[in-house]
Amino acid sequence: MGRLLSILTGFIPPWLPLAAIAVLTGALGMQTVRLSWAKAELATYRMEVAENTAKAEAAARATERAWQKQNERVAKDAMEKQTELAKRAADAALAADSLRDQIDRLNARTSPADPAATAFANEARAARELLGRCAKAYRGLAERADEYRNQVMGLQDYAHGITGE
Repeated sequence: MGRLLSILTGFIPPWLPLAAIAVLTGALGMQTVRLSWAKAELATYRMEVAENTAKAEAAARATERAWQKQNERVAKDAMEKQTELAKRAADAALAADSLRDQIDRLNARTSPADPAATAFANEARAARELLGRCAKAYRGLAERADEYRNQVMGLQDYAHGITGE
């Protein structure tokens, strides 16, 4: 084995192992440089991803705050409208009660002795009772209309808030 090695070393020029070592060292150095570049690119990529993630999170938080403010405003407006609706309903109930008391007071009068006047009094009583029923029905209709109006206005406000118009 030793003899074979000495024969082979006779055919190999003395500079060849040094050249091979130089080539391998150069290749290793090049790979080290490429690895450093790859690490630098990876670090840059990670930094960009972190920045973009932070920007996206900040934008999402800003959007969420805007939605929250919009929802709070819509809720506040709805509460104010509901309060106004309750006040208007109470005012209408007072007016209807006053009308009903007036009708009851007028209907409590004694009938006149004259048959023609009694007929007129009965017609007036029927008209007053009809007026009282109509006022009650109108009050209920007005309350429902106010509720629907407030609901539609609330939905429109919410839709405008969503679309940003």
